Amino acid sequence: MTHTSHTSRMKNAFVAGLFMLATIVLPFGSVQNASAATLTWDGSAGDGLFSTAENWSTDTVPVDGDVIVFEPLTGSPLFATVVLTNDLVDVEFAGVTLGLSGSANTRYYEVDTLSLVSPVISSTGSGAAVATLAVTESLQVNGNLTIPASSYFRAGSSADVDITGNLVVGSGSSFSLGSGSTIGGNIQTSNLITAHPSLTVGGTVSNVANTFGSISFNSPSATIPLNFTANENQYALLSFTNCNSSLGGASVGPQAVGCTQQAATFTLTGTITLNANMKISIAQNSTVNITGTVVSNGYSITPTQNSLGTLNVSGQTVAVPVIEKQLTGDAPSTNVTLLNKEVGILSGMRGTVFVSQGATLKGTGTVSNLSVDGLVGPGNSPGTITVLTQVNFGSSSTLEMELLNADTYDQLVVGEDYAGVGNAVTLAGTLSTILFDGWAVDQGDQFRIIDNRSSTSVSGAFAGLSEGTQFVVDGITFSISYVGGDGNDVVLTAINSGTDPDAPNTGIAAFVQANPAIVAAAGLIGVMTLIIVSKVVARQRV
Repeated sequence: MTHTSHTSRMKNAFVAGLFMLATIVLPFGSVQNASAATLTWDGSAGDGLFSTAENWSTDTVPVDGDVIVFEPLTGSPLFATVVLTNDLVDVEFAGVTLGLSGSANTRYYEVDTLSLVSPVISSTGSGAAVATLAVTESLQVNGNLTIPASSYFRAGSSADVDITGNLVVGSGSSFSLGSGSTIGGNIQTSNLITAHPSLTVGGTVSNVANTFGSISFNSPSATIPLNFTANENQYALLSFTNCNSSLGGASVGPQAVGCTQQAATFTLTGTITLNANMKISIAQNSTVNITGTVVSNGYSITPTQNSLGTLNVSGQTVAVPVIEKQLTGDAPSTNVTLLNKEVGILSGMRGTVFVSQGATLKGTGTVSNLSVDGLVGPGNSPGTITVLTQVNFGSSSTLEMELLNADTYDQLVVGEDYAGVGNAVTLAGTLSTILFDGWAVDQGDQFRIIDNRSSTSVSGAFAGLSEGTQFVVDGITFSISYVGGDGNDVVLTAINSGTDPDAPNTGIAAFVQANPAIVAAAGLIGVMTLIIVSKVVARQRV
């Protein structure tokens, strides 16, 4: 046997071996692609486990690269929550699809953990009934995560989220990030992202929906290493709340979530780049300190008009601006909401007026309904505001009434058109009584500060001022009654008399004060003569 023939046999054997190996290996090499399937959860096994094949429409367990689908409920009840356990701890899914239906009922799915790789979040079908998937403990995303517009894919309020790439939240969608969440890339938001309580972002945060996108931080305190960019037409990119309970998240169906505000301090240590003016919303009792670098580019950071907290930028406190709004003309179908530091001057007619905490309503016009958490001071010192149907003063409200004399004082006229059940006048909050410059009050004078023209009684009372309570203003003692006037008015009665000690002097007294040298030289009679002469001359000039 020659060397050449031996070599030929070896080559032939090698080729044959490769063929056999390919025959064996290639089918297995395609297993990953073949197994990349779409599986719909049907829960047939009833144990809520991802690892149970009977819970999936194909009766097979999902593997890496599969897309999982969740559908609305096809029977009663209207809303249902299905709690799932993902015990496939090493499986990374390629996407989540949520079904829509016009006839089925909404179903809420909750899964503890979920791992995604370059995922596609989508929805199928159409209609009002939806399937919602909420990840309650941990969401791991290897790559970018895009939440499309009006999506029902959520992270719960306590879920830790770790995304290696970018997070994009579309219009009409919301997303929650639990404590310690990290986004490796950028955040682009067209709606609301809620962080509980802090968030670390490797890139920047930007709003791609003009006024609607924002990130809300809900925490008793947090130091946030967040870099973000404020672009044109943005209203509030960041907002800060301080509730002691979760502000939602996507756990169970319809629910009422209580929110008790508490003191909170947020510190932003990242770089803020301004390409436009930026507003930050800050809840009551909260303080936001911006200690990082601010690249202003000629723009500014200010609190939103509804902010009741404190904003400090580079060690300087930035106040909410005071804005005066002239409510002129008659627009009885137009409702008005006055926000913090807004002062409404009413001289026309409006529908329902809401006076938010920190806001003020003054003037002499007419409204259909009045709801008050801020301050109402009728008139332009003094004057009357007319409320045709109903007024409601909340616990944080103030009614500020100026009194000059028994004929001239501030007044609310309420309920002339009231035909509802309950009460036309509901009171709480504080009554602030002010004696206007030049006041004169006689014992027994009565001031009907709320003229209740409905047939209903007054509900409630001002803080610390129950029926018959007496209080003192500038030396004048008043008593208050909520059954005064014709039986259902709020009336103040003066217990003693007095006049304004700081009222401007006129006549002889004024002349004496202005010309002490003349008085000393000429005597009182001469002064009186001078006064008479001066008055005659003044009349001749007129």
